[in-house]
Amino acid sequence: MAGSGREQRGPEDLGSFARKADGREKLLRAHSASPDLIGIDVIWPEIIDEYLLDLKPYFSSEISSLDPDLIASFTVKGKVVSIPYHMQIGVLAYRTDLLRKYGYTRPPSTWDELERMAVRIQAGERAEGKKDFWGYVWQGAAAEGLTCNALEWQVSQGGGRIIEKNKTISVNNSAAIQSWQRAGRWIGWISPPGVLSYTEADATNVWASERAAFWRTWEWKYRLAHWREATLPDLTGYTSVPGGAAARVDVLGGTGLSVSRFSGHPQQAAVRSGVVRGSECKQSEARQPAPNH
Repeated sequence: MAGSGREQRGPEDLGSFARKADGREKLLRAHSASPDLIGIDVIWPEIIDEYLLDLKPYFSSEISSLDPDLIASFTVKGKVVSIPYHMQIGVLAYRTDLLRKYGYTRPPSTWDELERMAVRIQAGERAEGKKDFWGYVWQGAAAEGLTCNALEWQVSQGGGRIIEKNKTISVNNSAAIQSWQRAGRWIGWISPPGVLSYTEADATNVWASERAAFWRTWEWKYRLAHWREATLPDLTGYTSVPGGAAARVDVLGGTGLSVSRFSGHPQQAAVRSGVVRGSECKQSEARQPAPNH
């Protein structure tokens, strides 16, 4: 996630972020003393770790209290290069009222279960006149959303992570192909024919208009502010993304706060990152909690 950037001349300016990823990398490669504090995407640590300060000396107690898997995403060669700031995880949203209506006591835990439930609910709703109702909506446009979805599909089926930790490329395997073929069958069956053009906004709009039983989305508290005045939140439950033959897998996304290795004010920048993160946590706690049925 990009923030705003400006030239920094002292500790009072430590809150500024560089605006774009390429701008950040350009400044870091130039060993620029500013910006001091940088917002980085969760997928960037291994790309720019050589330019970032190890934050373990500044946040040792806080790091030990955080989820190890979360910290691992910001750790490179034993160095914690960023502190989690605004994180999100992939989830399956479902209509609690429709599950009750069709006799289900829990959401699906596997893709097979999702297909069976989606087919039944879709058929029932259409029989009542909702001809544009669909069982499952997701992000299918050629963008980051589809990449996240496809990664969840393939890993859950035992198809690997595209590039493994040892740097081998594992994506060309039968399990990964099977997972994508399954998703391909959804199109026009339980997912709209146009789903391959759906962005995050498109999928959200279908869900918000009550035209879907299940929706792959991100569970993050900012989203909930948008729903406060609507009735749908009371009908929305969240669960982990369904699993395949191997496991249930949810993609982790979000932003961390890092300090440039070339900062002239590393101590102050580290302190400021803690202040910014603490403020964000307090604001998140004040927002409406996620429905969880």
